[in-house]
Amino acid sequence: MDAKIFLWKNIVTRFGIPHTFISDNSLQFDSKAFRRSTGETPFSMTYGAETVIPVETKFPKLKTSSFTSSNNDRLLEKSLDLIEEQRENAMIQLAYYQHKLKQGYDLNVKLRPLTPGDLVLRKVLGTAKNPAWGKLGPNWEGPYRITSIAGIGASYLEDLDENVIPRP
Repeated sequence: MDAKIFLWKNIVTRFGIPHTFISDNSLQFDSKAFRRSTGETPFSMTYGAETVIPVETKFPKLKTSSFTSSNNDRLLEKSLDLIEEQRENAMIQLAYYQHKLKQGYDLNVKLRPLTPGDLVLRKVLGTAKNPAWGKLGPNWEGPYRITSIAGIGASYLEDLDENVIPRP
């Protein structure tokens, strides 16, 4: 579960679906949750074919019994032609998956518009941060009271002693 979250937050959301995965062949990417987002395994997205584990070669199956070297080369050339289409399908599946996740999230979000008189906190931005505190300094300051709405997402504020804050 941790590998899926890491991959999603740090790779896919920042850069999109990767062209190539390099793995140490452990099982962190082998989960139904990972496949649900793209509909494909990372190996098949990278190499254009599903994996065959050594145990499968010992037992006769259609996949392993019909294997010939010359036929394999021809099939690999065909699958290379189709790999872009497979990636596009994975992108479509990923967009659909993200849409469904957003719908599920939006069902639980209740909008609460801010009105004059509400108490809020203000984010401490770059120049207002004390460099001596480093990363342990506060991220928010306040509380402040909203006096009026300046625009979409912007408000005029005053502290609890009714001192006006200069910029919205």
